[in-house]
This record gives sequence, C-alpha cells and structure tokens, in this order.
Amino acid sequence: MPPVSEPSPKRRYTVALIQFSPRLGAVDDNLSTIEDYLRQARERGADLAVFPELALSGYLVQDLAGEVYLTELPRPERNRRWWDRLLDLSRTLPLIAGLPYRDESGLYIASALLAEGKLLALHRKVYLPTYGLFQDQRFFDRGQLPTLAATGAFGRLGLLICEDAWHPLLVNATALMGAEVLVIVSASPAGGAATEVAYSAEWWATFCSVYAKLFGCYVLFANRTGSEDGVIYSGSSRVVDPFGRVVVEADGKEGRPAPLEDGMLIAELDLEEVFRARTILPLMSDEDPRLLREIFDRLTAGWQSLPPAASGKAQSGGS
Repeated sequence: MPPVSEPSPKRRYTVALIQFSPRLGAVDDNLSTIEDYLRQARERGADLAVFPELALSGYLVQDLAGEVYLTELPRPERNRRWWDRLLDLSRTLPLIAGLPYRDESGLYIASALLAEGKLLALHRKVYLPTYGLFQDQRFFDRGQLPTLAATGAFGRLGLLICEDAWHPLLVNATALMGAEVLVIVSASPAGGAATEVAYSAEWWATFCSVYAKLFGCYVLFANRTGSEDGVIYSGSSRVVDPFGRVVVEADGKEGRPAPLEDGMLIAELDLEEVFRARTILPLMSDEDPRLLREIFDRLTAGWQSLPPAASGKAQSGGS
C-alpha cells in the first residue's frame, strides 16, 4: 500500500455514531429503533450512520443465535424479511451495523455496510472471545480475514468488531490494506461497578488514540449501552482524528450523551487530514509486507516449538 496516497474523491462527510441498548432477541423492535435513529441522523445532516455490535439482536443471544440472525438466503422467510427491511432502511441513509448474519458458510457476528438498498461490504468477526462472560465461539463461526470497503463516498473503510481491535495484528493488516477510517463496532461490557466502567472506557480511549496516531487514520468507535443479565455495557463512543485527537465523544456535554446514555454523536471527517498525517509522520511507509511475511513464515514453521504465551485474557475488555 502506498503510505501517502491521494484522498478519496469525496474528502469531507458527516458521520453519526449511535450508542443505544438493543432489546435482547427483539429484532423487529431493534429495527424500529435503528429506523428512528436514521431519521434523526439524516435530520442532523449525517451522510453515514454507525451502530454497535449486534445492534439488531443484543449481545448475549447465546442459544437464540440460531433464531435471531439476518440472512440473504431465501429461507427462513422471517430472517430474510429482517434482512430486506435493513436493506430498505439503507435507502434512507447509508449505515454500518453489527448483526448476527448467516450465509451458506456459517453463522457470524458481522458488521455490514449498506447503502441504497445494497450490501457494500461485510466483515465477519475474526476474534471470538470465549472466556469469562464471553461465549462467542460457542455460538458463532469465526471470520478469516480483515475487511476493507473501498468507497467513493466515504473513503477506504476498515471494518472491525470489538475483540478484533484487541489484536493489533488484525488492525495493522487492515491499515496496510489501505484503510483511511477504522470503524470499530462494539458491545464491550464493563462488569457491574462504576470503577470497571471507567476502566473499560479508558482502554478503548487509549486504543482509539494509539491506532489513529500509528496508522494516520480516523477511528470511529461505536459501543452499545444498557445492560443484559446484570452486565453493564460501557458506551463511551468516540471519533478520533488521524493525529490522535478526540473529535467528539460521549461525555454528556453540549447535548451529547453521557458515557452510559443512549444517544448520537455527530462528527465531520476530512480525509485530507489522513493525507496530512501520513505525510507529516510517514510511519506507514516503513511497513514492508514482505518482512511481515518472512516473520510469520518463521513463526508458523516453528510454532509447535514455541513456549505457550502468557494468558492475561482475564484482563481483556473486548467482546
């Protein structure tokens, strides 16, 4: 990937990040909520709306995963109807939303970019946590690759889902593919105590700033709110510019939602800032995919002889 490249044809656009609490298993209700937020986003001048991980179903679907998915397959009719309704909503405003998605290859936690009634890109969550309260891998199949959506309207979007962002290898690969904007949809829980909520939000704030600076790109982080089975979700959505500066965040000021409240953030993205950041600090120009390939070839060859990695998973706050 050329580290300093001309920005996409449409250099400025407005994005709406929505943090809300989906109703567990209630796809029709969640579609209606999304429809209402799309109307509000359009009224506020947004060109693109971003919704959290599993916004259509709620996060702790577990045994419901085989019932509340959306699909392009012709049957079951109810599940296809949900998909068609989501496509119809994208005719009113382009959107990115997290959803359970089934195709002929499996059942996935996915992030879909839709516009004008069409699916433009679909990312299948690669890293499925199965520790602590997380049970992703018990109920969903694992995605295999990073996803880049090259759009004329919104630049080159790298799609990531929650735990994906806790693994820098995948984020780096997405940036190397040419992402100008990293879009992280999340259902990141924070336990039940206020201190744990703050801890989770601090981690995400750090990730967003570091990734933005290292890769010279925008980072959009849309995290859900509310609670399920006593688990609080930490919200705290934000937009960070390619210099690591917070453009907007859920801080409860000037009409913005507080960290744990439902609501919408509005931000303008200027893709010329990506060009400037990568010119001033051209870290991406030092990346050499051939070197990475050699490193991973050696790692793969000697994988069985490597000592087991330290666990540390209990400290992870992804989902």
